[in-house]
Amino acid sequence: MDKIALAKRQELVGILEAFCKQLELTETERKSAEEKYNAVGKWLNLGGIIMVYDPDISAQGSIMLGTTVRPIGRVEFDVDLLCKLAKGSRDQGQAYVKRIIGDRLLENGTYGKMLEDINRGWRLNYAGEFHMDITPAVPNSLCPNGGILVPDKKLSRWKESNPSGYVVWFNAKAALPLRRVMRESIQKEARVQPIPEYGFAKSVLRRAVQICKRHRDIFFNGKENAPISIIITTLAAHAYEKAVRERTYESEFDLLYDVLELMPTFIELRYQNGNEVFHIANPTTEGENFAEKWNSSLERAQAFFTWRGKAMADILKIANMEGLDQISKSLGVMLGESEARQAMAKYVSRKVTDPRSAGKLRSDSHVGLGSAGILVPRNTFFGK
Repeated sequence: MDKIALAKRQELVGILEAFCKQLELTETERKSAEEKYNAVGKWLNLGGIIMVYDPDISAQGSIMLGTTVRPIGRVEFDVDLLCKLAKGSRDQGQAYVKRIIGDRLLENGTYGKMLEDINRGWRLNYAGEFHMDITPAVPNSLCPNGGILVPDKKLSRWKESNPSGYVVWFNAKAALPLRRVMRESIQKEARVQPIPEYGFAKSVLRRAVQICKRHRDIFFNGKENAPISIIITTLAAHAYEKAVRERTYESEFDLLYDVLELMPTFIELRYQNGNEVFHIANPTTEGENFAEKWNSSLERAQAFFTWRGKAMADILKIANMEGLDQISKSLGVMLGESEARQAMAKYVSRKVTDPRSAGKLRSDSHVGLGSAGILVPRNTFFGK
């Protein structure tokens, strides 16, 4: 990659980093969620018949993975809680296990008013803040690495899962470092500034998942058949591992693109009862196929491939754009106007406005997203 293209990609990483931060919980939201999570966990642990079964409370989902994405059009976000009855078993029946946990929640006057029955458990609705999904579970004796069974009302049977094992698996993938291409320093070239070394504060994998999930939400805009988050997260983790083990990179931006490119590599086609079916295995337990619904509705599978193609095209589009104003507009279409606007303002403030005040920032048309090889005048925001 030439120096100009590399510098632009590095600056795009900085912009995307600012955007991802806009998608995450604020410190106030995080503290509120943690307090309410601890309160619900304590209530489930200290009374009712479920005490006999030794309840074990833990968080699960995107908060544990570090891939939270604020929902579009509403303030509320999701908090996922697992209530595993350590001394429970599949023999008790999924309906019974779900009912006794629901009964315990109903014993609390506050929780009883907030409680909603959902397919795989219960939901507490904290109006204007978030909703907490509580998934009942019992140990899965057939899964030696901490697997569980969770109820599924629609299917009227237990479903295999392993959220704690999945977190361990995902974290191991996210910790894999990318291998960087060795490049010669360009600092000695008189008119060209050093390539900016922006990077993602979280791992590239976590940021890739956040960007993919947000792009999906914008692309489908509430319509059916949007790929579920666990499919995106699992395929992204597999793709990331393959990319960093087999390829080298000059920029994290290119690794982001390769994650999308490699995702389909890990969608299996298996034969079941003479029919070809999609299979995306839970890598931490036997029996769970994340793509199960694709096989009863091929539109879901088609929707995934259509979305992925659009996401790849959009990533390439911003890579070839000139100027912060055009990038901001494209990000708004791709990932959400409000967040893109706020992220760009913060990026410009951090990387441009502050150095301007000291009269030190220079920009060069040959490097990055700048426009002139002279002292930059006061910021007029996106060329306006």
